[in-house]
Amino acid sequence: MPDHLRFCFERHEKARHCLDLGLTHFLDDRLDVLAHLEGVVPHRYLFGPQKPGTVVPAAVAHVSDWMRALEQIVV
Repeated sequence: MPDHLRFCFERHEKARHCLDLGLTHFLDDRLDVLAHLEGVVPHRYLFGPQKPGTVVPAAVAHVSDWMRALEQIVV
């Protein structure tokens, strides 16, 4: 439905959408997106393989694939 779509031009703008929607969980393959959601979304998940040396903050769960994501999110 078109009225359910939200767009943003900058990654940091996703935080406003999360606040507006009251999101509690957010999954993304980019750590910089999740960094903007710190203090906004309590459960953040970094999806998929990352560049060597990527340091994942303790507050972000790294999930390697969709099965691992489901295991973490659906408890």
